[in-house]
Order: sequence, then C-alpha cells, then structure tokens
Amino acid sequence: MTQTLVILEPNYTGHRMLYARAILQAHDQVVLATTSDTLASEEYATHILARRTPPRVVDIGHLKDYRAPGYFAWLTSNLRQANLRYPSAQFVILEGDKYALRLLFARGIPAATILIMRRPSFPTVSPAVILRDLAKLAGMWGLRARGHRVVVLVPAETRSREYVWRGFPAAPDPIDIATSAADIAAFRQRENVEAQVTWFGVFGNVSARKNLPLIAQSLATHAGSQVGLLVAGKVEPKELKRAQPFLDEITRAGGRVIVLDRLLTDSEIDSAIGSVDAAVLAHSTDGPSGILGKSARLGTTVLAAGAPALKRDVARLQCGSWSTLTVDGIGGMIDAFLRESPPQRPRELADAHDFARALVPRTDDPSQSTQDSTVN
Repeated sequence: MTQTLVILEPNYTGHRMLYARAILQAHDQVVLATTSDTLASEEYATHILARRTPPRVVDIGHLKDYRAPGYFAWLTSNLRQANLRYPSAQFVILEGDKYALRLLFARGIPAATILIMRRPSFPTVSPAVILRDLAKLAGMWGLRARGHRVVVLVPAETRSREYVWRGFPAAPDPIDIATSAADIAAFRQRENVEAQVTWFGVFGNVSARKNLPLIAQSLATHAGSQVGLLVAGKVEPKELKRAQPFLDEITRAGGRVIVLDRLLTDSEIDSAIGSVDAAVLAHSTDGPSGILGKSARLGTTVLAAGAPALKRDVARLQCGSWSTLTVDGIGGMIDAFLRESPPQRPRELADAHDFARALVPRTDDPSQSTQDSTVN
C-alpha cells in the first residue's frame, strides 16, 4: 500500500505551490495541509486546482505572519495534529529556512523531510548575515542528527541520479517549459512584442528583491525606439510606483514598455520569457532563480546582477553575463548586449519530476528508505 504523504505549507507565495504541484504529480496519496488564505489564492487556483485530480486538503485556518509571536508554536501544533490524523504518513515541510534551528528543539513532532530553499552561502562579511547562516547550518546538522531528512534546494541543474550539497541530499530547482514556438509567436502578436525591437524582460513575482526600479533606471539611459521592456508577473504596487518615473522616461525616449501585472499561467510566463531577447535578473538576496533556469532552457540570454548565486549560475550554465547591483553595472551589460547579442543555445535541465524524486523518493522504490518515526 502506498504511504500517505502530508505537505505542510501555510503560505502560497513564491514557488511554494509549484513545488507542491511537483510532489502531487509524482505521488499518489498526498494531503496538502495549508491555510484558508492559500485555498482562496490565485496561486492555488492556477497551480493546484488546474490539475485533473484536486488534492486532499486540510484547512489549518488563516495564514499568520511568521514574524508574529506564537507563529512557530502554531506551526508545530498543526504538525502534531496532522501526525495524529495521519500517524503513518511521511511529512514534508516546504520551507524550512525560517525554522531550521527552532525545529531542532521542538518536541513530539514527526520526523519530516525539510526543504531548505536558500542554502547557507555566507555571501557578505555582514556579521548579522554570517550569524544567520551559521545558525541555519547548525540547525540543519542538528535536525539530521535527530532523524529528519534535510534537503537543500540547489539551482537549476542538468539531470542526475543524485543531487548533493555539502553532504546533504539536494533537490534541483525544477525547470519545466509549457510553451512552444507557436505559443511564443502568438504571445508576441497578442501583446504587441514587435520583432524589430530589442526586448528586455523582468518576470515572475516582482517584489523589492527583484529591483524593478533599478532595472528601469538602467534601461532608461539606453532608451530609444529600438528598445523595449516587458514586465510580466504580479508586481508589488509600491515597486511599480517606484519604477514608474523611469518607465515613463523610456517611453518618452521612444522605447516600448509593456506591463502585464497579474499572475500568469505556466504557458504565459514561459511564452513571455521566450519572446524577449534578454531576461534581466537583479536580485538583492541570494538563492536559486527559476526564471534564470527557464531562460537558459529556452535559450534567452540572462543579464544578471547582484546576488552571488546568480553570478555562479550564469557562469555554470554559460547563459549570459553578470554585474554589480548598480545603474552603471546593469547599464553596462545592457549597452554591451545592444552592441553584440550572440544567440544562446537552449539547455537541458532537471524538471519537476526530478525535483520531486530527489525531495521525496517514492516509498515503493526499494533503493530508497523513508522515515516514519517521531522525534522526541
């Protein structure tokens, strides 16, 4: 009999529902324990309800602010209740970063697979950042010693039988493409992405960490009738407001600006990435980028700035260039790209199936073992 798998994920933002969907597609008996906010969200409707077979769900109430007092106690209480309801299940916590050290001291919770989305990287000399990453790493080692399976999310990779990060099992950021040449051509025609314009793009959940105002400011210095900027995905209102003066400057100089401020389907986001000449990724925080992976797989050049992980991944996948997170740095990349933009070849990368297989090996695979004990 197939073992039940319980995913505990209160939140729906970012890639969480994409990761949940990958697990749902790979396993037969899955329960999603999440909040009523998630169940009412666009992300849940787009990524989960769109499946032919909706999952079994457990509503754990309204989403709480993870910074609020009592949040961790609420989370572990839900984990214990799920364990009482499904005593022989395998448990998955999709974002263990905030809880790695605190989970170490939690009592009476089931052993779980805990995904670390942002691996410790010690990217700066900031004492606060170093202490944070040291605490996370200590929590990871401690959790493993107590019987949990700690898995580290790593950037887009080529397919492999096994993924490892510094002694920990790893799961590759899944890169699936849901578009075709015909879909991309239709998207260009529908959204008026003209072929004679050199298009730059900013994609996905556009929050402050993606620095849209800085990108728009950098592009404004090179604006002209042959330059366009496509922003495709949900944009935080304050970020769009901060970027607007520079977007206006681009259009005044004769350039094109298209903003599709909404949650896009998989096909739409992939078609958008495939329709531009270069995807601009200017991240303030470190961590894998699904947009970088999609761009590499589609053969769209990546102009990256800021996060050290982006620098490493662009070099590893040989899919573009990297600069400092400044107007001069990003502007220099744009200028170089406008002068010479050699075509990129699409890369073959691990997909959702590879991610799910690495994160939660199937219990009917005799070469893999699972945990069903309780951590005391």
